[in-house]
Amino acid sequence: MISIMNINDVVLESIFFVNNGEIDLLTGTMAPDRFNQLVNRDIAIANRNHSALGVVSIKINIHKFIGENANLEADELISNLENELVKLSFEIKKIFRDSDCICRVSRLGFWVFLNGQQAITENWLSNRRTQEILQHVEFDLCNWRESESQSSWYQRIDQLHFDNKG
Repeated sequence: MISIMNINDVVLESIFFVNNGEIDLLTGTMAPDRFNQLVNRDIAIANRNHSALGVVSIKINIHKFIGENANLEADELISNLENELVKLSFEIKKIFRDSDCICRVSRLGFWVFLNGQQAITENWLSNRRTQEILQHVEFDLCNWRESESQSSWYQRIDQLHFDNKG
């Protein structure tokens, strides 16, 4: 019998995560390389204009998802997770503006790059969340600090995105 920890690893490693340099081939969201180029450009502009930037990290908590679907076999879990990722990408597109860049950065999650906002706050974010987004989906916000390098900012976002709270 496969333990819960092993099933998490098996399912996670099996989720389709491929891009062509421009888009993620499962969800149609932006690929990380393209996303990084846009963020780099906007950080340079924000440094000159003292603009606000933020990234919303959105991810499926695999522990909660598997707990909610404990009766499914690994293949069914993988299929359901991939379907959930596609559905989540569409819900994210409904929540944010067309000008906000949405990128699939991990097997289970996305980053949404927000620029030009004066006040990007947790309250603003919670007001944007829709009822269609299920409880196993987690949102975190990480605002850019003026003069902060892209790599330093990404390290802070990674800590939020890859922290397993479940």
